Amino acid sequence: MQSSVTTFANITPALHRSLFADRERQFVARHRWNLCVTPEGLEIDQYDDAHSAYVVVEQAGRHLGSCRVRPMDAATMLAEHFSDLFPRAMGFVTSQPGTLYELTRFCRSPDLSVADSRMMLEALAVELDRFRDARNITGFVAVVFPEVARFLGTIGVRHLKLDEARLDGRKVQLICITHAVDVRAPVAPPQTARIAEMVAA
Repeated sequence: MQSSVTTFANITPALHRSLFADRERQFVARHRWNLCVTPEGLEIDQYDDAHSAYVVVEQAGRHLGSCRVRPMDAATMLAEHFSDLFPRAMGFVTSQPGTLYELTRFCRSPDLSVADSRMMLEALAVELDRFRDARNITGFVAVVFPEVARFLGTIGVRHLKLDEARLDGRKVQLICITHAVDVRAPVAPPQTARIAEMVAA
């Protein structure tokens, strides 16, 4: 496994196909989200542009796990689709230009074993913290279910709850992840498998 940060323009053709096909399988085929899918079966939306970066774990061009990050001073899903849900937090979020990034589209390959899911998540966390440090940013803002936020805390992912709301009858939280790597203890395989299944924001 190897982790890296890439852009939509620079991603290799093999990884491009693998990553966006896995996004289609996870978000459209499995979760039944009403998203845009290309004729090639790839889930690509308007936020897959020059402002986005992709934190990716791969193996020989095969996508294992990834997430999309983009600066909050660009157009974001949070600002354009969820701002009405979190009015108390949006003032803070928008007043921090250049210091916050949005994190969306966390995705893993459906073919990963529990052990491989653990290794993928650990590599992804390390790469996220490298990305944060390299750009001297505060953290990553994400919309998650409360059980996901609680679980992130149990595995040592440091985050702040910025606001809470209801979406389609379910509670959701807006959180800011400040540190993705748990330096206290390794993550147990059953836990990482569960979080890989649960994170859907």
